[in-house]
Amino acid sequence: MILIGTMLELVRLVSFFGLFLVGNCNDTIFVLKFSLVFSIHGMARKIYLRGGLGVGAFQRIYGGSQSNGSHPSHFCKSSGSVARRILQQLQSMNIIEIDTKGGRRITSSGQRDLDQVAGRIAVAP
Repeated sequence: MILIGTMLELVRLVSFFGLFLVGNCNDTIFVLKFSLVFSIHGMARKIYLRGGLGVGAFQRIYGGSQSNGSHPSHFCKSSGSVARRILQQLQSMNIIEIDTKGGRRITSSGQRDLDQVAGRIAVAP
């Protein structure tokens, strides 16, 4: 099953509660080095589905192939500061918290909020 409209619903929910400044769907951050996208909703979803993810895990998830000119390309991690700032924003919104075993995990209120968003989204077959 594919969920449709998750980003827009989460942006509406976050901007409705005024948890942090969101304007014109600015919940995605483009990483030009790999042409990949960090997204707040994507990181919250990944922590919801599989807890215990930290900054290093998101660096590997959003990493990509680094061009070395005429030499062979190799994998390179993405920016840790961008991942850390997004996790800190989610933490200040009380959606995630620091896990005692390492990484971050979803809070009960964060799980409730994400379940409310998922309940309002149409599911494609």
